[in-house]
Amino acid sequence: MGIEIAQAAVGLSIGLVLLYFGGECIVGSGVRIARRIRISPLLVGIAIVGFGTSLPEMIVSLNAHMNGYTDVAVGNVVGSNITNILLVLGAAAIIASLPCSRTALRTDGLALVAATALFVGLALFNLLTFVSGALLVTILAAFLFFRYTSERRLQTEAGPDPEPNSTGGPAWKDWLWIGAAMVMLWAGSKLFVIGAVKSGGLMGLSGAVIGLTIVALGTSLPELATTVVAAFRNETDLLLGNIFGSNMFNILCIVGIAALVAPIPVASRFITVDLWVLAAVTACLLFFGYTGRRLARWEGATLFGGYLVYLSVTPII
Repeated sequence: MGIEIAQAAVGLSIGLVLLYFGGECIVGSGVRIARRIRISPLLVGIAIVGFGTSLPEMIVSLNAHMNGYTDVAVGNVVGSNITNILLVLGAAAIIASLPCSRTALRTDGLALVAATALFVGLALFNLLTFVSGALLVTILAAFLFFRYTSERRLQTEAGPDPEPNSTGGPAWKDWLWIGAAMVMLWAGSKLFVIGAVKSGGLMGLSGAVIGLTIVALGTSLPELATTVVAAFRNETDLLLGNIFGSNMFNILCIVGIAALVAPIPVASRFITVDLWVLAAVTACLLFFGYTGRRLARWEGATLFGGYLVYLSVTPII
């Protein structure tokens, strides 16, 4: 027993380190690449930082799904989205009150609510099949195309940038780092899934609970690190874009691709508890954003407290 616990702990630790640094490499390189094509901090947060920090969730979930741990895969997506809102955004709002731009709320916030509602509806009726997977991926592609074309149109109306952007080195270095990061993410996901399943099994936890807690928290570390840094630097658009983009990527891309690979059966505990929690916290995020056009510190504390409650009761539900 002692050897098994040590092996699980080593696997989890090494996997987390690789996932964290892999996500950070993609974020840093992706932001520099995005600046070369002059897109806003909000869109950088959604399309580059948000999606980049969600790559650990994607690789872990697909790995788990293809290896028969479907409850871990679904729990990772649902748990990561809950964690991103309650823990990550809550912690950031405690650090600094976060103003919410109209664009972030009306366009990206409502898009996240719509994507979450669609996912919850499909999951409740066990309709996560090849057709729904193709639909989710198509919606993501359409959303990204719409946001990018809208951004370019605004830039055209504003005129050329009077000051050239500093990109911090040649582009090939950034692409090289992204390639290296993908290797780290793949290796980290393998170690992390094995360690999480083994450690959770030793504690008597189900696959769903393992995905909702251990795996979800671990794969949300890139979002947590990026968001806290953005809060200290007062990069609120980048911060909100990170959460909106990450959660949309988790639903539309990860679930979509997983459903394309094989139908996703949804365990009863997700249907009765966790999907409703996800819907509630997503709606709560948008409500807090619309009240005063900002996330106040007390609202951040409320979100953070909600995460502690959820984390404490999840294993016993």
